Amino acid sequence: DGDLVQLAVVNAESHATILLLDE
Repeated sequence: DGDLVQLAVVNAESHATILLLDE
């Protein structure tokens, strides 16, 4: 399913953004 892959990508991007804002 491509939906799960897209979800994982979006999740990773938001997680990276949160880490950047956290510093």
